[in-house]
Amino acid sequence: LAAKAALHVCSDVHGIDVNMGCMAPFTAHAGMGAALLDKPELAAEILRTLRRELPASCSVSCKVRLLPSMAKTLDFLQLVERSGADAVAVHLRTQEEGQAGNTLQYGKPAHWSDASVICSSVKIPVIANGDFISRESIRKFWSMFEGEKAPAGIMIARGALWNPSIFSSSEVAPESVLDNFLKTSIRVNNPQEN
Repeated sequence: LAAKAALHVCSDVHGIDVNMGCMAPFTAHAGMGAALLDKPELAAEILRTLRRELPASCSVSCKVRLLPSMAKTLDFLQLVERSGADAVAVHLRTQEEGQAGNTLQYGKPAHWSDASVICSSVKIPVIANGDFISRESIRKFWSMFEGEKAPAGIMIARGALWNPSIFSSSEVAPESVLDNFLKTSIRVNNPQEN
């Protein structure tokens, strides 16, 4: 079923990403999202099927979380690579460290110090995710990799929700972004909920 859906959209997109990191109850209870981390054979089969069925021009990637041990995490990432994924995004927290139902707040910082070991364990690009909430946090993260293997890129989640100007090359106050957004919404008659 996943392959049929992916085939349906692959002419309109450059890649298909399988989210194996989502802890939302409606996904995990149905065996999707982070539940796939506990079913490596199924996760591998999904990736192999997508890679086999999709044209080479459509990349296949996935997002995962850290597993309870680094050894298990590295094994899973190598399985992802062997299964045909072109890239992998890694949320640098375990399921236990995330607060299901409240994923905008975490009790512990992301494990940035694990990123180099993770990147060195596979040949495919690794995209790091976790605690990129400001331009300063992004600069701090990249400064850690002097002489070490660094991720190919980062994925920003909460930072973009809290302050879309995180993508700006200059510092912009979140309040000015919100003010501009609301004024634009009113001017174009678009409900701000959109």
